[in-house]
Amino acid sequence: MKRLLAVLAVVGLAITAGCLGTGTLDDAALNEPANYDWNTTHDATVTIDNGSYRAVLTLHNQQNVSLFGPGEFGGQSALPVSAVQYRYPNGTVLNASSLTVEEKDERTVIEAPTTSGKMAYTGEIRSSSLYLSVAVNGSHAVTLPPGTDVRAPVVGQATPRNYEMVSDTDRHTLIWENPETEVISVDYYSERNLYIFVGVLGIGTVIAGAGVLYFRRQLAELAARRGQMDPDETLER
Repeated sequence: MKRLLAVLAVVGLAITAGCLGTGTLDDAALNEPANYDWNTTHDATVTIDNGSYRAVLTLHNQQNVSLFGPGEFGGQSALPVSAVQYRYPNGTVLNASSLTVEEKDERTVIEAPTTSGKMAYTGEIRSSSLYLSVAVNGSHAVTLPPGTDVRAPVVGQATPRNYEMVSDTDRHTLIWENPETEVISVDYYSERNLYIFVGVLGIGTVIAGAGVLYFRRQLAELAARRGQMDPDETLER
């Protein structure tokens, strides 16, 4: 009986480990091809497009970057990444198969061959929200998708709030000189959808206002009718 219980316990632990395992890293995804703009002027440059973002990080006397995202039940978890690449200062580029990429302490840790050069990876965007690990020191720049913004309250925001915005044609770039936080978060929206939202809100406000006026008028008419009623009739009622 004890042996059976021990076997069941081992099986239970194996099943639990399988259910709770993150399975964040996938070798095929890590080695996917990607074209990165290595000629960046910021220490961390992020470009958001089509439900994903591309990040290029400059290493300053550090050999690895530690990346994380929000956990499913709160907290943090290792960040799923793809198309990981490293570029030597001389221009030679390596993919993930030549690097060490592993999950460690709820982080995705990417280790480079040297303490300089640049690291690049691709991450996913969910619900028009970017959750970016501040993995290197220095300036960070985030370029939003075409036709999007963050400046309308309620529907958009970016933190930390001490950023500078630079606009080029229909794209905005948010720049932090040296963010002193672990995470940069950006919630952006389509400017076209904002106009629709404002229009619907305006129509709703007009309808609500008309309803209030109609209700007040009904109360006024009811008060007037009661004022015209005979006192004896009022008592009988």
